[in-house]
Amino acid sequence: WGAVLTGIGFVIQEAFQGVRLKAAYWADSWNVIDMSSSLAITAFIAVHFLGYSAEAEVSSGIVIALLFALRLLQVVSITFSVAGPLILAVVKMLSDIRNFLLLYIYILLVFAVVF
Repeated sequence: WGAVLTGIGFVIQEAFQGVRLKAAYWADSWNVIDMSSSLAITAFIAVHFLGYSAEAEVSSGIVIALLFALRLLQVVSITFSVAGPLILAVVKMLSDIRNFLLLYIYILLVFAVVF
């Protein structure tokens, strides 16, 4: 029920934002993705509670997951512009410890096979 209530809250939030901003709401492409996600959530809830096939329920769930994954691109694009140096530092750090991690995994797998 928590997921249903969260989905309904998201749909209501997007509807209020659309009413408040009117035509300016559609100027931002991310709002179009949000409204598509809202419609997909509504379709999922309808499919789930009206008793359609499990295949239709899974398909609508996949659409919701893809739309929210697409929405994460906006968060990542904002994050890279704000915290770019931090992310680059983490990437360089991971490349530095890559050899250690490979050696660790090799030793761990050898001991797992032996014992």
